[in-house]
Amino acid sequence: MILAELQEAEGTEHAQAERFYRPELDVVRFLAFTAVFLHHELPRNLTQEPHGAAWDHLSSAAKVVFAGTANAFGFGLPLFFTLSAYLIGTLLLREKEQYGTVNLRAFYIRRMLRIWPLYFFGLAIGCTVAVFVDKRPHDLALFAAFALMVGNWLAILWRTSNPMLPLWSISVEEQFYLFCPLVIRRLSRRGLGVFSWLLIALSDVTLYVLGQQHADADRTIWYNSFAQFQMFGVGLLLCLWMHQRKPTFPLWVRILCLAAGFTCWLVACFAFGAKEMAPAPSGVGMVAGYTMGAVGCLLIMLALLHAERKWLPGWMIWLGRISFGLYVYHGLALKFVLFSFSRTQGYEHFLLCFISSAAVTVMMAATSYRFLETPFLRMKERFEVA
Repeated sequence: MILAELQEAEGTEHAQAERFYRPELDVVRFLAFTAVFLHHELPRNLTQEPHGAAWDHLSSAAKVVFAGTANAFGFGLPLFFTLSAYLIGTLLLREKEQYGTVNLRAFYIRRMLRIWPLYFFGLAIGCTVAVFVDKRPHDLALFAAFALMVGNWLAILWRTSNPMLPLWSISVEEQFYLFCPLVIRRLSRRGLGVFSWLLIALSDVTLYVLGQQHADADRTIWYNSFAQFQMFGVGLLLCLWMHQRKPTFPLWVRILCLAAGFTCWLVACFAFGAKEMAPAPSGVGMVAGYTMGAVGCLLIMLALLHAERKWLPGWMIWLGRISFGLYVYHGLALKFVLFSFSRTQGYEHFLLCFISSAAVTVMMAATSYRFLETPFLRMKERFEVA
């Protein structure tokens, strides 16, 4: 089935190019999910890992580097946000240029058909796990908040191991969608640029205040919509700057940008503690850390935008295409795999869980894309304007 999907993706590329299909954006999605997957799979605090004995031979410095790198991969989620703002901004600006306005009804229908079927299916899985597996029926209140697209705010206070908890990020994205098309419809390009900088300023003020209060960097700050709005602001600025531009960077420059982008994520975590499982060190540190994270997302985007097709592996494009399913199901796959290999220890446990959860995630996402998402994606095409 995977081979058939890959052949279909390559076979329809020319037709989809006329509908603003950009294969390099699927590669960005793949990289973003891979980073999120590694962030959730790798141990982020080796002294508290249940199978941490496997890492006892590492020096204290090596443990800090290992955990810090795992934390840095968390910026894969802001990369999703940056990509989303860039893509939505680009499409809506094209629509406005062609027709003089933005069809709000068509936009929201497209978003609902793209996100809601799989999203609410994931919420149903989360509710089932809460009631019948974890025996935590009170978790249903959390998923009710998710259904109302405010789940990230309640998740700040909620402690649960439910595999659908990562869906808090959909609430942040949907909150952005509430005002983004309205702003693009009413403002000029210059006005949209000012608005994007205001989003970044709002994020910085939020980060500074929470950082000065030493709020939990991994939850209270990370789940905060206003903190993450910085990434959407950067994505909008990128789409404005890219208007009628097509960068033709050589391959070595693109590779350098990729490396520099990830280096920025490392600096955000090691130098400023932006994604530590600990209280925020300071307001200035949070602002600097998220700024470095946003710059990293920007560099990764620039490394891939308008990249030549021959540089983009087909399997990456395909995995990027099903990345929404990969994101939704990866926590469930990990929970299942951890239960299956509960008797293993040390490196054996880590490798079995890592490889198996990756394979199960891909199989679940591919099946979901074929039978759940594709019918709604075909319906979505009827409401495409630009």
